[in-house]
Amino acid sequence: MRPIAVIAGVTPATSAKAGLLFEVSAVMKEAMEVVLNYGFNIMELHSIEANINPVNIASTKILEKNNFVLEAHFKENYYYNGNFLDSYVYSLLTPNK
Repeated sequence: MRPIAVIAGVTPATSAKAGLLFEVSAVMKEAMEVVLNYGFNIMELHSIEANINPVNIASTKILEKNNFVLEAHFKENYYYNGNFLDSYVYSLLTPNK
């Protein structure tokens, strides 16, 4: 199992885009907790954004279980492997402390 997490953004009170790739889906819940804790508590981000393919139901479920909100559905906004694909953009604001 090799979870890979990427958070972009380094200044407090800003936002970051989180990209998650996991070889084994069972680690997603734990990895999401680590990413959110790091982003909000260590980096002091104001929000975290996730951009996913709408057909990726597992990503949709893990984001919604972690209170991410669907902000946008872009039609055919990126080109991959010879096809134009849609994307969903989810976001999560800093939890109230």
